[in-house]
Amino acid sequence: MIEVEVMVFPERTRRRARVDPSVPLEKIKIDMVKALGIGEPEEYEIAVSPRSTRQTYQNLRPTPGDTIILVRKEDLAGSSVELIG
Repeated sequence: MIEVEVMVFPERTRRRARVDPSVPLEKIKIDMVKALGIGEPEEYEIAVSPRSTRQTYQNLRPTPGDTIILVRKEDLAGSSVELIG
C-alpha cells in the first residue's frame, strides 16, 4: 500500500488514502468511491496526477505522493473542443 492524495470534483474534497498500486485504476476508483461514500463508481472518472514531473509513465499506476482525481461525470458534460478555423 502506498500513500496518495485524493481530490474529488466538483466538491473539491481533499483526503489522504493508502492504495494498492498493483490493482487497475478502475478497481481503485470503485473502492475509493465506496470508501468515500460519494455515490456510485459509474458516476465518476479517475485520473492520476504524478507528484513529480520527472516521473516516467507507469501504465497508469499510482506511485507514492501522487494525487488521484475523481471527477463526477455529469460535470464533464458538453463539448471539450471548439473549432476556430
